Amino acid sequence: QVVMNRIAGMVFVVLALRLAVSERQ
Repeated sequence: QVVMNRIAGMVFVVLALRLAVSERQ
């Protein structure tokens, strides 16, 4: 479960960064 939580967290961060970049441009 720890690994799954870490992977889910990383995916969430990547999606948030992509959304922020798309909003800037």
